[in-house]
Amino acid sequence: MAKVEIDVNQLPVGLTKKDFVNLPELKSQRSWFTWAGIVGIVTGVLGLAPLGQAAELQAQGYQVDMSMIMIFTLLSLVGLVLGIVLLVTKETKVAYALGVIGLLTALLAVMSGGRIGAGIVATVLAIVGAHKIDTLWNAYQMRR
Repeated sequence: MAKVEIDVNQLPVGLTKKDFVNLPELKSQRSWFTWAGIVGIVTGVLGLAPLGQAAELQAQGYQVDMSMIMIFTLLSLVGLVLGIVLLVTKETKVAYALGVIGLLTALLAVMSGGRIGAGIVATVLAIVGAHKIDTLWNAYQMRR
């Protein structure tokens, strides 16, 4: 499939950023947000699993340090919510926020001796998609 260049000079004048993002010509760029939202939701849900595992271990009488687990749980919940919001709104601010949460989660995972998870995929998708749309939006605004 050939890459399609978008000529911002051919787009209607006077669009808001929301209208601009929803143009049919930007379907390819919006798809980055769709995939980032889906990955954000999936990794957010999967990120809640350690909380259940820790609760099960505590119920069995083991001592569990819940501090890191609660931080990852909070980040997972935020990633889950941002993934849903990104799917609904397709806003670049939300995409960047999801990217930051993904980076924080990956950084904490590495610092705590873990591995970078699949959530980093949402980070890349969100940031690349937001950058593509912001670049086009800036070019569109410059022509007015």
